[in-house]
Amino acid sequence: MRDFRPVFYIIGILLCIESITMLIPMTVDIIYQNIDWQIYMFSSILTFFIGLVLYFSFKNKKNKINLNQAFILTILSLILI
Repeated sequence: MRDFRPVFYIIGILLCIESITMLIPMTVDIIYQNIDWQIYMFSSILTFFIGLVLYFSFKNKKNKINLNQAFILTILSLILI
């Protein structure tokens, strides 16, 4: 049986980082008084929540990934981000 817990753990971290970077265009929209900042805020909160759920759900002391997991991680990170 394949174990993809380390992959989902790393995807959770990547989603949290992505949600934090979404705050930059939100701040620019607020500065220029554009109403689209609300979309960035909602997307950032949702992405951060999903990232936290993945991070804490698949947290493991042994987070070594093998070659198959590295391929899956690359594909999933490119699709999700």
